[in-house]
Amino acid sequence: MNSNPLEARLHHLIEQDGPIGTDHFMQLALSHPEYGYYRSGIPIGQDGDFITAPEISQMFGELIGLWLYQVACHQDINPDGNETGASLMELGPGRGTLMADILRSLAMVAGSFVWPVRMVEISPALKSAQQEKLRTASNAKPFWTENLSSLPPRPLLLIANEFFDALPVRQYISRKTGWHERLVSLKDGQLTMSQAETPTPLDLPDQPPGTIAEICPDALEITKVLASHISRHKGAMLLIDYGKSSPIGDSLQAVRDHRPVDILSQPGRTDISAWVDFEAIRNAADDAGAHVAGPVDQGDFLKALGLFERAEQLAEGQDPGTRRMIAAAVDRLTSPAQMGRVFKVMAILPDESSMPVAGF
Repeated sequence: MNSNPLEARLHHLIEQDGPIGTDHFMQLALSHPEYGYYRSGIPIGQDGDFITAPEISQMFGELIGLWLYQVACHQDINPDGNETGASLMELGPGRGTLMADILRSLAMVAGSFVWPVRMVEISPALKSAQQEKLRTASNAKPFWTENLSSLPPRPLLLIANEFFDALPVRQYISRKTGWHERLVSLKDGQLTMSQAETPTPLDLPDQPPGTIAEICPDALEITKVLASHISRHKGAMLLIDYGKSSPIGDSLQAVRDHRPVDILSQPGRTDISAWVDFEAIRNAADDAGAHVAGPVDQGDFLKALGLFERAEQLAEGQDPGTRRMIAAAVDRLTSPAQMGRVFKVMAILPDESSMPVAGF
């Protein structure tokens, strides 16, 4: 008997209906209502499976907050609560650390404004953690939702940090006969990768046999919705994620206990992600009538926002151990050998008049 209930359901599904696409597998593994990875537990942090930039240092969220405030000032929008006021929004807010740090920095520069805050989250455990984080934030009116429906017709200041990488991707493999969709199937009672017999017409250049291509329809649809909203109502979307500049390449990866594992291993109990195709995001935002800045390397972006100067402020008067911790956080966020280069930053803005903004 299979001790993993989601894996057992996947076996049953494939036995009944045949192999499923990598996007369907990823969607079930991460978001199944009962057994999906993001539906139970808190995966982020030292006790989880991975750690994100906001959990490394408060400086990350503080600088993002100041960036959002600069954008709001440049576009002459504020959170005054009327139809022209801006609301904050975060996609996949983790434990709420990033939004809490953003609100703290906004309180320092924007005074007593109370920001409408929209948190898009599907995990009950993470939602509870976010509520606890924001409980003492007197400058926020938080609201939780699981989707992007009913966006208010007002400026939107939006952050998506390590959100797009968790959206399901379809994979295709190049053969002499064309592009064939990669599928998750069963072999000898085990989940395994296979491919469709019939090729799928794709608007992609020919590649050597065995080349993998990835397409993320959800990322393009979400981008179009948000970019169109920002184009009409002003604001900005800041997207931070590890990524590439084309659909080519097999980037599907799984992590458990901070270590890489096979993506088919223990579905629902491992984090699965894929690198974001920033060029596809750019094209989707362009099609929606928005202006795109970047992507730039995360390290360069944070340096331009004043990370080193903020680190010096925090380190002043601290003991040697604390200063080393601050320096280590800066290195982890900016070093090309760590997060500094593999993570990219892109901004989606209403039009070219909303430029320039810091970091781009």
